[in-house]
Amino acid sequence: MIKKIAEESNSWCFYRSSYLSWPWYSGRSPLASGGFVSDSVAVDAKRILLRYGAPINLLDEVSDEDRIALAREIAKTDLPKREKLLRQLLAEGGYGTPEGL
Repeated sequence: MIKKIAEESNSWCFYRSSYLSWPWYSGRSPLASGGFVSDSVAVDAKRILLRYGAPINLLDEVSDEDRIALAREIAKTDLPKREKLLRQLLAEGGYGTPEGL
């Protein structure tokens, strides 16, 4: 019955085995493991940081999780203050000095 519903609705949500067969599914719930970090989110975070003056050679040393956290913090800040705040946050994170950035 469930398989028939899934075939009619053309959706994988109703049929669990098709979800389990996806290559990215590790058998653990995304919520239990803290969620998935999408590559596109990390790439967008890097673009935001580059836009507001982070040196590209410095960003190569920053982990994806830190890039995402920095980009979220920058996005919450007023536009004129973003570049200065980014330099401060990078310096606080040990990724350089505010004068050297």
